[in-house]
Amino acid sequence: MNRDLDPTQSLPLTLAHYPEPRAKHLQPLLSSPTST
Repeated sequence: MNRDLDPTQSLPLTLAHYPEPRAKHLQPLLSSPTST
């Protein structure tokens, strides 16, 4: 199995390389329940 395609390895790497999209995903999720 290719570790590069492994979701377990891809997720942490993607989040570390792309902190912006991660924040955008967390912001609406945290803001939605808090606002509502």
